[in-house]
Amino acid sequence: MSSSAVRHGSGARDVLAWFSWGATLGWMGVIFYLSSRTGIRVWSPLTYVAHFAEYFILTLLLCLALSLSTDAGRGRLLLMALLASSLYGVSDELHQAFVPTRDASVLDWVVDTAGAGTAVLLWRLGLTLRSSQVRVPSVYGHNRRSRQP
Repeated sequence: MSSSAVRHGSGARDVLAWFSWGATLGWMGVIFYLSSRTGIRVWSPLTYVAHFAEYFILTLLLCLALSLSTDAGRGRLLLMALLASSLYGVSDELHQAFVPTRDASVLDWVVDTAGAGTAVLLWRLGLTLRSSQVRVPSVYGHNRRSRQP
């Protein structure tokens, strides 16, 4: 990312950006902690739900942090969030290869990336719905949002 893509300013938006990055890094720490636990050998479909949810949440946090701290366009922002989550999934699986009683799994990474991809699609849908609203003049002298017919 070039330095021109970084948003500069002050105020509430910067505070929100810092908190969103803190939440993102905190969530990455939770994922790291969970993958560091030894002795967990339970396999069930719920493990895939957990993988999906972990990376779904991570990607939403990344989308928020990136949208508050960069001027990247929508497509670029979503691609950065998806790639970052997917690469973190790869690093998480590699990390698990060195944890006793754990192993690396390509299928787990695929589920992680599917969770990230779903989050990106929902974020994009939210942006589309938000931008489909138009400003409508109000009789009270201010604009209000309304859906296009």
